[in-house]
Amino acid sequence: MTPDFSHLKVMVADDSLHMRVLIRNILKGLGVYTIIEAANGREALEMLTCNTVDIAIADLNMEPVNGMEFLISVRRAKDSRNPYLPVILSAVDATIPTIKAARDAGINAFLTKPVSVRTLAERLIFVLQDRRKFIRAKTFFGPDRRFRVDDGGGAHPRRRGSDGAKTKAVKEKVKA
Repeated sequence: MTPDFSHLKVMVADDSLHMRVLIRNILKGLGVYTIIEAANGREALEMLTCNTVDIAIADLNMEPVNGMEFLISVRRAKDSRNPYLPVILSAVDATIPTIKAARDAGINAFLTKPVSVRTLAERLIFVLQDRRKFIRAKTFFGPDRRFRVDDGGGAHPRRRGSDGAKTKAVKEKVKA
C-alpha cells in the first residue's frame, strides 16, 4: 500500500526534459499533484526563493549548476530559505565514490537512474520517515551520515566499541 503523497509539493530539477516528464508522471501516479520543474540547478535555486517545496529531486549532472552544487547551496548558503529541505540526488553514476560524495555534501537519499516507480516511491517514503538529526560542522551541514538501526538489541556485534567486538577479539587472543 502506497502512502498518501497528495499533500507533497515536489521540485524536480533535471536538464533532460524526458527525465523530468518521466519523474513527473511517476510522481503523479504515486499521488503527488504539486510538482515544480526546473531545467537545471540554477533555475531550481531561483525557484526556491519564491516557492516552498517539501522535497527536491535533483540530477547530479546538470549545467550550469549541477545537483551537487544545488545541494550545497541549499544546505550552506546564507540566504537559503530551507537548509533542511529533503534532497534526493539522482544520477546514472551510482558508484561508491559518487554516493559517498553526495552523502558528504548532505543528501537525504540517492536515486539511481533509470528511475522506476518502486525506487522513487521507496526514496520518498525514506525521506518522509527519516528521523536523523542534522549535523553542522565546518565543512558539513546535513543529515547525520551514520545510519543506525536500533532494534532494541544494542549495537551490531562487530561494530567498533560493541561488547560483541570486544568478546570476539578476546576469544581470538585466547585461541592464539
